[in-house]
Amino acid sequence: MSGPTFPYFNVGFGLGALNRSYDVGEDLVLQDNFTKISGSHNFKMGYELIRTRTNSAASDMPAGTYNFNSSPTSMPFTPNTGQTFASFMLGAVTTASFSQRLANNLPRWWKQDAYFQDDWKVRPGLSVTLASAGPTSRPTAPSTGSSPFSTRRWWTP
Repeated sequence: MSGPTFPYFNVGFGLGALNRSYDVGEDLVLQDNFTKISGSHNFKMGYELIRTRTNSAASDMPAGTYNFNSSPTSMPFTPNTGQTFASFMLGAVTTASFSQRLANNLPRWWKQDAYFQDDWKVRPGLSVTLASAGPTSRPTAPSTGSSPFSTRRWWTP
């Protein structure tokens, strides 16, 4: 039997195969900054594009997890008697649970940031800074993803 179809028996120690779960994420970043000094002006501008991808899946046990303890094989009204493995051999299951993975979580999204800044030195001891920034974040998309250069505006003033 393969791991996903073989049940897991908990008799004080594990007997069987547990399924795997995973959670993987990555960010792809494109970024550039530019500075230009012209006379009494210091211009700065930049752009950043981030593509985030996440893949995650919870473990599932379609064949079930069966838990055993010593109470079914203990002597009545006598504490600390009984044997967990004997309960297993008799098939006296204490609790059982079953789970099934219905879907994987595969969110993807784009995030963009842009800025422009002008530091203007009007005279010694006085400078003026003008700045504008425009962050945007696309909502989570299905695993097929979407392009950041679609009809949606990427600049939010």
